[in-house]
Amino acid sequence: MAAQSIFDGWVRHSEYVAMRDGVKLAVDYYRPTKEGALHSKPLPVVWRFTPYGRYQTGADGKVSDQNAILDVSSGSNGKAIFEHLLQQGYVVAQADIRGYNASFGISEIWLGPQQGHDAFDLTEWFSAQHWGTENVGMLGRSYLGSVQLMAASYASPHLKAIVPEMAQIDHFSLFSRNGVLRNDLVVSWDKMRSAMDVAAIVPKPFSVAPVMADTSRADLLTASDEHKLNTRLADSILQMPVRDSTDPATGTKHHIESSVLFKLPQLEQSGVAIYHLSGWYDDSIRDHLTLLRNLNNPQKIHIGPYFHQDNFGFDYLTETRRWFDYWLKGKDNGIMDEPRVTYYVVGQKPLEGWHHSSQWPEPDLDELVLHLSGEKSGSARSFNDGTLSYEEPQGSSDGKDVYLVDETLSLGDLITRNTGAFRRDACPVSKNIADVGEVCYLSSGYPDLSDTYDAKAITYTSAELRVDVVVAGFPEVKVFVSSNREDADLFFVLTEVTPEGVSQFVSDGAIRASHRSLNKPSFDNFGLPWHGNFSPDLTDLGPEPALISLALKPIANLFEKGNRIRLTIAGYDAKSGVPLESTEDKKIIIHMGGDYRSNLSLPIK
Repeated sequence: MAAQSIFDGWVRHSEYVAMRDGVKLAVDYYRPTKEGALHSKPLPVVWRFTPYGRYQTGADGKVSDQNAILDVSSGSNGKAIFEHLLQQGYVVAQADIRGYNASFGISEIWLGPQQGHDAFDLTEWFSAQHWGTENVGMLGRSYLGSVQLMAASYASPHLKAIVPEMAQIDHFSLFSRNGVLRNDLVVSWDKMRSAMDVAAIVPKPFSVAPVMADTSRADLLTASDEHKLNTRLADSILQMPVRDSTDPATGTKHHIESSVLFKLPQLEQSGVAIYHLSGWYDDSIRDHLTLLRNLNNPQKIHIGPYFHQDNFGFDYLTETRRWFDYWLKGKDNGIMDEPRVTYYVVGQKPLEGWHHSSQWPEPDLDELVLHLSGEKSGSARSFNDGTLSYEEPQGSSDGKDVYLVDETLSLGDLITRNTGAFRRDACPVSKNIADVGEVCYLSSGYPDLSDTYDAKAITYTSAELRVDVVVAGFPEVKVFVSSNREDADLFFVLTEVTPEGVSQFVSDGAIRASHRSLNKPSFDNFGLPWHGNFSPDLTDLGPEPALISLALKPIANLFEKGNRIRLTIAGYDAKSGVPLESTEDKKIIIHMGGDYRSNLSLPIK
């Protein structure tokens, strides 16, 4: 619903705000104007806490427009939402994280309790200003989404509503896929930080800008000197291979202490209203659904056919403003009377694919169990061309597929995959949702995997489907595995195969076999297997069959009549994690039948 603008301009202010320990953080805030006059009455504040820079110089190294809003991204990290909120009667603000950009202090960790304390202090500062009210909100995507959830777990009494987009709550799972380390994120982050956090004496183009009063840049340069002591992510994460590892920089169990997943009681106690925005192809999707499942806070969720930077088919500006209007201004606009869950079934037409529910997964789903079989499917040029059978294997014999690990295959590096860079031309990050075509709703957009991936791996493929099948939940694999080595990395990929043989990515998961032990979680995990990834639970693999139980990423996908369902299993990914020390002549054996009945379970509507 369109809303008429109340204000037509704004003025930017910039200053340092001292935290409880005296460390000063750089803060910019924007107050609305009308016909050039600054609005003088208090308004709710909506703010972002960012490591990416609250403000930058222009191409000439100078700040030419003091009132500009930084536009370095899209969606909740872009300038359009700030402009919209300003026009609708909000003060908006953003602050540099401690140890980043113009803020003082040292960053010893990626994101954790310190950011929670700082967010608490800044929220209290905003609510105490004469131009702000006691109702404060936060928004932002990725890191900016994650820090909102951390902030909410520290329960400022004035933080009333947040809109986390593509946010994570499990620090270990962000950097490790059940023991398979995500080195690409570590390397990328350290490279970005080194280029951004140490300011030069002579301003560089598009570099961090000082706060307004710091005309000599003295404060900025002093803060930048402190940043030289920041801990490199590689020096921390690479030395924490399990969930209960001790961080060498802080001496804490950082994976646990910095995870909102283990602060759910505190987050619930805050009462903060949460509007989740996520996508089926973003790494965060499971985290958002876990919060929806476990918290009694007021919550809504929107899940689209999105990668990390997408929100097409959704009026993000209006919906975000309505959320804050309800929780920060007390407007009874009906948003809480609308369905709690909105999600898209990939493969359905744009006008048909949006579905609504009170919870997710929806109740009373059926279960389709497909059993791994050595019988040839005749559909794949893979190592084995196995079958997914509707019938459970009969007899006591143990069927086997022996696979020699191929070190050349990859789905691509995880950052590229998570951002959906390979389909950006077809599905651009655009403020105009009409720019996005129907193809972006019909599949993930991955290139055909039949030759590049499936052919180098081991596959199990169903017969052609006789009816349309909608999978809407967590696919789960239970596979018995052995090896001629003491450990193995296992990559599971669920695809939909067309009659022409095109293998289209749907979902995936990964695990290092030594991390296969299951633990009882402290939260509701949908009844799915949960790997604690704790050091006492690590178990060698070896020649005897071991059960790997793993929930893949959740998905809502239409498998069309005439297509096939395929599970592909690989033992290596050249770009998606740090491999084991040696894979030469490494064999992975998949066991089927007898006492080792491997299967794929799919929740269907």
